Amino acid sequence: MSEEKKSIFTDFANFSRAVNSIKEETAIITRLYKLSTEGIYTNLEDIAITHTGIYTVLPEGVIKKVALYNPEAETDKEPRYHVFLCDSLKNTLNLLKAESQEKFKIARRKDQKFNLKIIEKFKNTYFQDKKLNICLFCLRRYNALIGGTTEIKAEEFKLADFLINPDYFTSSSIFNFDYDQVPGGYEKSWQSIAELAKAKYNHTCQKCGFDCRDKYFRKFLQVHYSSEEISGKRIDKITPVCIRCHAQEEGHGDISKVKEYQDFAVLLKSQGKSK
Repeated sequence: MSEEKKSIFTDFANFSRAVNSIKEETAIITRLYKLSTEGIYTNLEDIAITHTGIYTVLPEGVIKKVALYNPEAETDKEPRYHVFLCDSLKNTLNLLKAESQEKFKIARRKDQKFNLKIIEKFKNTYFQDKKLNICLFCLRRYNALIGGTTEIKAEEFKLADFLINPDYFTSSSIFNFDYDQVPGGYEKSWQSIAELAKAKYNHTCQKCGFDCRDKYFRKFLQVHYSSEEISGKRIDKITPVCIRCHAQEEGHGDISKVKEYQDFAVLLKSQGKSK
């Protein structure tokens, strides 16, 4: 191939990567906007419901803490939103096991309003953005977690602060997971977020495409944490990768020294695969 053709090919590859990057960034901004306005329906399989928060992993691997709520409300009942796996939510989820999915929405509105479908007495319906209070069981857990002598009341709970502040319920600035350094705000929920991300991507390495769905192979699938800035805000991301691809990430070379890496290399060699 001539130098001119190589240059054209390189320029096209760089242009293609730039276009894909813009598309991905646009998709992220669009989904984040939807979370901050009308909310997004969830089938509960795309969220991690933990005792320290509820998280979603968007298609691009973006992690966001969210509030969970039932978007349908009767005029004579006051719905509430959830931010933890509380006793009330546990009971609701158990009752819904045999029913259809997508009965919930997730949202991140700063004004603490939620997009609701209001059902009137004679089954007339209309949509309304309404300010809701936190579930009382979630509030009880929140007060227990923050400690202190004065309990926060439902109307005093600042949802936006809770969703945006990553340092709730943690004492360390970073922690290690899959040979990665992850911000401490995720520490008590990261295992659940990692399992959610792996399932979301069908236990497949997002770098080389290695299929880790077999139970034996799953120990070789890890998650890589990264962050980037979009529209002036830090965006946290999680990406399932096989241990070999993880070792190729910048600053992760030491992973190649661990036993799991060597075992995976032997496995690949036995299958006649090289990367």
